[in-house]
Order: sequence, then C-alpha cells, then structure tokens
Amino acid sequence: MASLSIVIGLLGAIYGGLPLDFLLNKFGWNYVIYTFSAFGCLLALLLVLITPSSSSEESASDNIFQDLKTVLFNKHIILISFFGGLMVGPLEGFADGWAKAFLCEAYQMTGDLASSLSSLMFIEKELQRQKLQLQLIASENFASKAVMEAQGSFLTNKYAEGYPGKRYYCGCEHVDKVESLAIERLCKLFGVKFANVQPHSGSQANQAVFASLLTPGDTILGLSLSCGGHLTHGAAPSLSGKWFKSIQYTVNKDTYLLDMDEIEKLALEHKPKLIIAGASAYPRKMDFKRFREIADKVGAYLLADIAHYAGLIAAGEYPSPAEYAHVMTSTTHKTLRGPRGGIVMTNDEALHKKIQSAVFPGLQGGPLMHVIAAKAVAFKEALAPEFKTYSKKIVENAKVLAQELQKHGLDIITGSTDSHIVLVDLRSQKLTGKDVVDSLERAGITCNKNSVPFDTEKPTITSGLRFGTAAETTRGLEAENFKEVASLINEVIQSGTDPVLLNCIETPEIYDLDARPKNFSSSNNLRRKPGSPNSATGELIHIVGRITDINCLPIQNAVVSIWHANSRGVNHYDKNIEDDPNFAGSGRFVVNNLGYYNFITIAPGKIGDRAPHINFLVQHPDFPEFTTQMFFADHNCDNCADPVLEDFFTIICNGDASNENNNF
Repeated sequence: MASLSIVIGLLGAIYGGLPLDFLLNKFGWNYVIYTFSAFGCLLALLLVLITPSSSSEESASDNIFQDLKTVLFNKHIILISFFGGLMVGPLEGFADGWAKAFLCEAYQMTGDLASSLSSLMFIEKELQRQKLQLQLIASENFASKAVMEAQGSFLTNKYAEGYPGKRYYCGCEHVDKVESLAIERLCKLFGVKFANVQPHSGSQANQAVFASLLTPGDTILGLSLSCGGHLTHGAAPSLSGKWFKSIQYTVNKDTYLLDMDEIEKLALEHKPKLIIAGASAYPRKMDFKRFREIADKVGAYLLADIAHYAGLIAAGEYPSPAEYAHVMTSTTHKTLRGPRGGIVMTNDEALHKKIQSAVFPGLQGGPLMHVIAAKAVAFKEALAPEFKTYSKKIVENAKVLAQELQKHGLDIITGSTDSHIVLVDLRSQKLTGKDVVDSLERAGITCNKNSVPFDTEKPTITSGLRFGTAAETTRGLEAENFKEVASLINEVIQSGTDPVLLNCIETPEIYDLDARPKNFSSSNNLRRKPGSPNSATGELIHIVGRITDINCLPIQNAVVSIWHANSRGVNHYDKNIEDDPNFAGSGRFVVNNLGYYNFITIAPGKIGDRAPHINFLVQHPDFPEFTTQMFFADHNCDNCADPVLEDFFTIICNGDASNENNNF
C-alpha cells in the first residue's frame, strides 16, 4: 500500500495541477464535473491496458497496478476524487496529490470513502471557523502542532489497561515509557510527588477523588454554580450533587469576592468531609492557605480543582495550592494548552494509592495512550521559559480587556481579574447572556453565556458573559489588540439584539472596477504566486469579511474573488509581471458555513488618480453577481479625491470608510 500511495500521490499531483480556476471561469461547474469524470475513466482504462500480469511469486495484493485498477474502477472513486480535490482547496502539486492518496488509502482501509470524506470536510470547516473567529471561550486554547501530532499518532491503536509495569496486556513496553514520562514531567511542573495522568477529563479526575475519599451520603462543601463553581463541585444536576450532601458557599454580595469567614462558618456548621477550592468562573486569586486552615479545623480533605488556572500556576502567575491541598485535579487543555484530558496530583502516597485504584479499575478501563502522549508533550512545553512569558501575557491581556470593557460602561464582576477570566454582568444593560453570545458569534467572536453571582436567570439564559484570553494570546494578540477586541465586543453589546446592526453593514455596489482578470488563482493568498520562492513586496494585510443577507444571516457557498494592483500601483494581471513576479494579483475563496472569507495579500498602491483599493466580486447561484471596492481609512485624502467615490464623498470624508467594511 505504501507504493500504491506514492503512485496515487503522483496521479493526484497531476490532477491537482489542472487549471480548475480557468475551467470554472470559462465553462462552469457542469463542464468541470464531466471533465474530471472523463479524466478518471480514461485513467482507469489506461491502467487496465498497461497492467502487467503477476508472476507466480507475486500476489495480486502486492501488484501496484492491480491495486490501482481496483481502486479506480470502484463506482464511487471518480466522483469522490473530484470532490476530494475541492475539499483540499488551494493545495498544489505533491501536497494535493498526497491528500488524495490519503483519501484513496482511507477507502482501502475502511471501505467507506464517502463517509471518510464527509468527516474530513467537517474538520476542514471547523479549521476555517477557528481561523476566522476570535476565540474568547475561557476553557479553550490552541494546542501546538506537536501536541496534536502526538494525539494523532499510532498510540491510538494501543490498549493498555493498568499502570506502567503492571499492565493486563502485552506489548506495552513503549507506552509504559510514554506514561512514565508524562508523570515525571507533571510532577516537576507542579512540584508534587505523585500524579495520575489517565483521567479522560477534569470531571472524571474529580470523580476519582470522590471515589477514593468519600462514600455516598458524605457532606461536601463547594462553590455555588451561579457564583462561579463547577457542576462537579456539588451542583444539583451533577452526580456530585446526587451522591453526596452538598453544601454550597457563595461570594460576598457587594464585592463578589470569596468570603472566607462565611466559608469557615459553613464548614464549622456542616462538618464536610471534603472541601473543594476551585471554580470555572471566578476571576480572582484563591487563598488556598486559608482553605487548608478551614479544612484542618473540621477534619476535612481539601481538593483544589485548578482546571482553569493550571497553566498560570505552573508559570508562577497564580498561587499554587500544591503546599496546602491534599489533592489537586485539573484539565490539561485550558491554560495548560494541551489535549483535552484530566490529571490528579498529590503529595500523600497513601492518597495516591487510593486514587490509582479509583481511576482504574474504579472508573475507567483502558487509558487513552495517544492523549497521554500529547499530555507529556504539553507538560514539556509548559516547563519551557517561553511558557512563563506566555502566561504572563495571558493575565496582562485579561486585565486590559476588563479595564477597556469598563471604560465602555460595562460592569465587570469583581472589578477586574487576576487570571485569564473576565466576567461581564449584563443586568445593567437589560440584556441576557444568550442574546449577546448569539450576536457576538454572528460578529465573529465566540465566548459563552455565564451566570453571574446571584443570577435570577436560568443557566440556559444567564445574565452574564465569560471571556478568556488564553487562546488569542496563543495566537499572538497583545494588550493593544485586546483594546480593539473590547471595542468590538462593546459595539455588539450596544447594538442590542438587532441583527441588522450586528456586523451587517450594507456595502454599496460599485460597477466601475479595474479590468477583471481572465483567470483567478484558486487561492486566498495573493502575497505569493504559486511556485514563487519569495513573497511579494509590500505591507502584509489580512482581509476578513462576511457574506450575509439583509437579515445578517450567512450566505453559504458564496464565491468571493478579489484583484488589485501591487504595492507600486501596477496591475499584475495586465502582463506587467516583471514589476513584481511574486505577486499573484488575484485570488478566489469559497466562504465557510458562517459566511466568512479571508485573504492574505499586500497593501495596493495608487493607480493614477485612484486611491488604493481592492476589487471584490461575489458570486452565488441564487443571487445576482455583486461587485464593489474596498478602500483604506488611512488614505482619506486619496479617498476623497477618487473619481469613482464621488457618489460616496460624504461617507468617506466623514471617516466612516474602513478596511473592515467588506460585508455584503
């Protein structure tokens, strides 16, 4: 099959090199479908004619040509290979060929290429969503390539019930080393003696602690869900609220800070066996030392659930409970920036043995060795000096976001933050969290609705918003960027829930465009012409926009094409290619399911008396063709003198033009 993949990769490279953009422009979709179907049939026929007979020593499964013939003669393969090419998009040459080779090999292994292709297309759509939206969900982050490679490795195939050196299956010598390495790195990261890296999630890590320390009916003391706690901290819908007698502490009604004196009173009154110090929506520091003092007074265990703060704790940006808590639990995917999973840590060997038994065989069977490998990678990344710098920026960015939102008149729970979490109280705005998160998502910003202290709204509605800065800090956003983010958030909130006002500015149609190129590159990267070794000369710009109808609902599958002059004001597509041979000059992109598109290009120069501008063409089978131009706010003088913009003179010169005004 390896040799089969090589040949299919080569054939795919040839196929990927066909001028798809030219065919689309010239003849339309039907022609292209028929052309590629015919191409596939001819290729299959050719393989039949050239297939050599197998020798007596060579089986049919080892014959590369026989394998190819089998694949290409399947009734599904021609159609699927065509749509596979569309899914792969602008990849060229061998990259495109290898992608198609992967699809063919997936077919050979699963017998259901259509199903595999469908899954891959949804993965690609999710990738585009993550690229095109601001990710401000506090429990999300962007894992590194190394983490994802480990999670997608051959370790997926290995079953390994038990622990290193004590497995119930053979062939575990390598995964034993992987798990041992993860444990070693985790203990070093948090300064603890013992750790379990097998829990599939933070919730299961907490359940393991409950199973090892408690019996049904015992009393637990945890933070109320509406005041920032987590479901597993004794909330009524959770098993922790059903199996145990759950007492909930809250925050001060005036400051929204934890009232440690009140927590102590509740502990003395109810004598819990377990006190939980942790939260999912509490932005401030926790006094873990005081929590331990309270636990000791009533003979309780102290569990520190640091799921949200773990990365900050590891980097020294948030207080560590390692010295005080009997047990610590966490997830690995939030501020730790690892895969989705859970961990349990302790300095008590006796507790560690109980936890080991609670995880396996108590709660889980075989551990996810590919995830444990990814955890090991993430722990190593968190031990690097760069992670400390990153974590410091997370907190700095969160403080800036909170401060800027306050300047816009929004209420911030506790007034600021000591972590990555920023909580906004919408009650003074007379809005609900549900309404605003839906509006923010339409505007390209993802966060989550969240209860605020003493909220009277249902958890499905809420009166607040929770933002987190970890993911976008990973992307490289700095404090100044978060000032802009705060302005965008405020703009949406102040627009209320009117969908027409929410990132749905009607763009005027302009007909007097520069000459349209004969062909468009099927790529959204104009900065580098396909095959060019270098990038075009000029200032890099990233254009993000959205195609919607008049109700601000996304128009899916629209095709957006752009073309413009290079940085010297020369139209590349009019054959002046020697002026900048690396500049593509034009590009084309199909919007995602939310209607978003994005282009990477260079800032255009002036063309004669025309202000710098970019030409846009939007096409969709259900709508008439739409054309317009994008101008730049920092060229107001040029814009006001532009002959094409005479009809829009007032708009431009009042400073309303923006390079973000590209929603149609």
